[in-house]
Amino acid sequence: MPIVWILQQIIHRTKHIFRGPDIVVYWYDMHELWNKIWRDKNGRIIIWQMPNAPLLAWLVLTFASLLVNGRPADVLYWLGSAALIIWALLELFKGVNYFRRALGLLVLVMAVVSVLKNF
Repeated sequence: MPIVWILQQIIHRTKHIFRGPDIVVYWYDMHELWNKIWRDKNGRIIIWQMPNAPLLAWLVLTFASLLVNGRPADVLYWLGSAALIIWALLELFKGVNYFRRALGLLVLVMAVVSVLKNF
């Protein structure tokens, strides 16, 4: 983290301007938060991943529900909605970074609202 060290040196040498090293601690905390939002535990930036089983199930079931009519379409819709909610819960609680967890929360809220609207 050479950028952090450089900033610490600049702040340390100009304490009288910034009134202490608090700004370095604040900047470092913001840098850590930024990393937690976008990076996984190995330091890789993760935004998109290959879809897992519940998300693929949602895609297939939703597409299939558009091809049929009547009761089978309703069953496929509900199964697809359940798969999407399961995916969102998995992302919310086991997402690799804060972005993925926030995405899970957003999708969960939207899926539940959609299900309640169509209930």
